[in-house]
Amino acid sequence: MKKNNVTYIHHHKIEYLDETHSYIVDGEEVPSVSTLVELASKKYSWDDYSLISQDVLDNAAKEGTIMHKIIENYEKYDVEPFEGFIDEFNNYLSLKEKYGIKCLKNEQIVLFCDDYDKPIYCGRLDMIISRDFSKGICDLKRTSRLYEDKVFFQLNLYSLAYTQSYGENIDFLSCIRLYKASISEYVETEIDFNTTINHLRELIVDFDEKYEITHMLNNGPKERLYEISNGKLIKYNGSEKEITVPNNVRIIGKKSFSFSSLECVNVSSNVYKIEDEAFELCKDLKRVTFDGVIDSIGVDAFSYCDSLESMIIPNGIKKICYDAFASCKSLKKILIPNSIKMFEGCFFHDCKELLYNEFENSLYLGDEENPYLILSSIKDYEISIFSTNERTRFINCYALADNDNVEIVKLNESVEYIGEAAFAECVNIKKVYYFGNEKSRNKIIVRSNNDFLLSAKWFCFTKNGSKERKIGNWWYYDTDGITIIEKCIN
Repeated sequence: MKKNNVTYIHHHKIEYLDETHSYIVDGEEVPSVSTLVELASKKYSWDDYSLISQDVLDNAAKEGTIMHKIIENYEKYDVEPFEGFIDEFNNYLSLKEKYGIKCLKNEQIVLFCDDYDKPIYCGRLDMIISRDFSKGICDLKRTSRLYEDKVFFQLNLYSLAYTQSYGENIDFLSCIRLYKASISEYVETEIDFNTTINHLRELIVDFDEKYEITHMLNNGPKERLYEISNGKLIKYNGSEKEITVPNNVRIIGKKSFSFSSLECVNVSSNVYKIEDEAFELCKDLKRVTFDGVIDSIGVDAFSYCDSLESMIIPNGIKKICYDAFASCKSLKKILIPNSIKMFEGCFFHDCKELLYNEFENSLYLGDEENPYLILSSIKDYEISIFSTNERTRFINCYALADNDNVEIVKLNESVEYIGEAAFAECVNIKKVYYFGNEKSRNKIIVRSNNDFLLSAKWFCFTKNGSKERKIGNWWYYDTDGITIIEKCIN
């Protein structure tokens, strides 16, 4: 089937199927304005077309299409008809002159979406016109009679969709009726946003899809509650205190909620990514819950959320970026699951109320399964020997920075990542005892400004003690299980 008039509105792809006069939005068919008007006409008994034979209606529709095409060709290409509908065309020119009408655009595609950016209907309005320095919508009719309620609803549907699609206000709604040679008239109908929305709400209740237009009813057609593009939430325009992220959102986009007055957010199960600064400076945000698994949380995603007291990150998270929870001054509890694969360090910088898990001389973050996942910092800078917990995977940036007392570092084989400047200016580190072999040691990711750690003498662990005959520096415990014995083989 031939597809034409492919248009993009707010990232929605709209295809008009000329043969069936239907609309496909993002691959799904949506009702047209004409369809909604006919549904409303039946529901509210706005016309008496049911008394007219279908053949007569079909013929009238065909003639109406021809007349529309004649006027479109004239307005677009300045081509006048040489036969057929000459009288109607001349009447059209007379009305234009009488009322000072100028055609600005023809056959404009419009789209109307609900609060959650879900398409409700599409249409193709006949003309955008100007009159007395005002801009309006004009619909062409070739009917023996005008039904005021139908005209009102149709033009207001076009007005809502045009305003939302292009961000431009409409000043007036009008209709030009050209019925054969004898009847021609120009009429206007009022703009009534609330009545139109209420009619629309009554109609869409019967649809298979569920729509929400409450926010729009209170704030006008330009402002949807959510702006969503291809599953990505671009912007939240609401003022609610508590929301659930719409189910059609897969990515919460950059700055999409920043500076909002939200207090509670439930992240729906389809969301897998929270981008940079998504909730930055949401100073009233107290609670965030997750229905599903999140792959990543971006840079500054929740930074400066002053009221946020706790955060339980769901199991399955793979990446938490730098400063993701920075300067959350009320944050006391954060649970980080062992599923994390990439850790950029310092994502909880300047969270002064944060409670840590303690082991020996160090402070850790994690969850109930592994409370020692991330080594954040040490408590006592007077120690000369530093060691990690056997379950620690990440050492936070600046964890031991500027500690010139540490001389020996013991790293468990579980350590995968050492953050930027974790051992910066630890000038007296002499030896590193690593509880793993050289192969696993080489897999540790060590970020910049850890030169004193890397330049120290490293010893890898060997279970076989002195029987191990491999080139390199090795260590093992003596028979007492305490004393360290070093082995250097060149």
